[in-house]
Amino acid sequence: MKLFPSRTVEERQSDRKDALSVFFVFVVLALAGLALFFLGGELPPAGHSLWVTARWIALIVGFAAAWLAVQSLFELAIAWTIGPERAFALLAVVVLIGALFAWWA
Repeated sequence: MKLFPSRTVEERQSDRKDALSVFFVFVVLALAGLALFFLGGELPPAGHSLWVTARWIALIVGFAAAWLAVQSLFELAIAWTIGPERAFALLAVVVLIGALFAWWA
């Protein structure tokens, strides 16, 4: 039994393609939402119309998608370098070190 099972080249390429496609989806969604808010009319939007409400919702969606794009960029970096199994093990070691430091500090 190996601690980190070996993955085939096809599995690694599939992980990379999946992470890249998720990253691009969130980037496009963030750009669309932020563009709708900033290019949709006067700033800041004022009034009680449906268009103003849609612009504020687009701002929230744009910020959330931008945050998720950054998170998926980290996922892409992990898929491209060490792989998800080793990344999870590394995260567990970092949490363990933090817990030991907190215990004795």
